[in-house]
Amino acid sequence: MSMANSSTSISVTLTYLPNCHLRRSFLPNSNSKSKPTRIRCESTISPARLSTQSNLDGALADAVVVGGGISGLCIAQALATKHPNAAPNLILTEATDRVGGNITTIERDGYLWEEGPNSFQPSDPMLTMAVDSGLKEELVLGDPTAPRFVLWNGKLRPVPSSPKDLPFFDLMSIPGKLRAGFGALGIRPPPPVTGT
Repeated sequence: MSMANSSTSISVTLTYLPNCHLRRSFLPNSNSKSKPTRIRCESTISPARLSTQSNLDGALADAVVVGGGISGLCIAQALATKHPNAAPNLILTEATDRVGGNITTIERDGYLWEEGPNSFQPSDPMLTMAVDSGLKEELVLGDPTAPRFVLWNGKLRPVPSSPKDLPFFDLMSIPGKLRAGFGALGIRPPPPVTGT
């Protein structure tokens, strides 16, 4: 999330702050016509640790990204790499002790599993973002013939392996089944039209 009004823009220095909340009184308002906006964060971590991690006390920010989930991380990465002049001083805040939001990888007792979203269609924009983020070597391409399961109410439920199995999969809505079926056939919606 970036904040701006006609005269004040907030930029970003990519910083992780657990349990950081912006105080409303420090957000841009119509009275700040020519002065840069000051951003102050309050964190539950100790002031000594905070001061060694960043120089936020009284620092100016060009943009603040609230939340280190997939959307927050993507916008912070895009601002830092594709639009560095728009937001040279960027702050990313996160309320928990890790970034990623609902995307979690757990490794326990020799097993590795994903919680939350665990896969994506390898479209050009997704692969480009993975490579630009330095994650190329971390990509794990799934075996398309391997069976897949969803843990639901304590039971493993097989995921349909072909579009003809979708009507019998009761964990998806009808629109979800249609999207999955078209996706399995390689039919994707067109990308959104960007500004004119």
